Amino acid sequence: MHNILVHSVLGGELQGVRSSLEANLPYPVELSGDLSLTKTYLAQRIYHLIVYDCVKFGDKDYEFLREVRANGYSFPFLILADTMTFSGYQASRSNDRLHWLKKPYMQKELVGISRKLLRSRLIPQQEFRRYRTNQNVFLETLVEGNV
Repeated sequence: MHNILVHSVLGGELQGVRSSLEANLPYPVELSGDLSLTKTYLAQRIYHLIVYDCVKFGDKDYEFLREVRANGYSFPFLILADTMTFSGYQASRSNDRLHWLKKPYMQKELVGISRKLLRSRLIPQQEFRRYRTNQNVFLETLVEGNV
């Protein structure tokens, strides 16, 4: 059975992320509001996905993730952030188990990426977002040869 750990310093975000994951995935979700509690949870149990929610993913956050990796944790991280420093972005590009989802995100995106990370650990980082539009599209065929 997979286990998910959600870390967030934003209290209101914790319950929203937890309810989204528990409603759509059949896995237990633990919540943590500070780094010391997160480290305690990681020492007590194996988690197959860590969802790391922050306002700005910076060097301090990346240091924590490197420390967790140094302690033997090999499963993926999903970072939910409004912004990311350039060094954090470079780290996510060089680390195949570090994925990020830019806020604001839809519940469908969070659940879908979490499901993919739990089932297959080697998925590519989503570079671009898809937006719904109500624009009409007109297609024309291109005929080759003499007309």
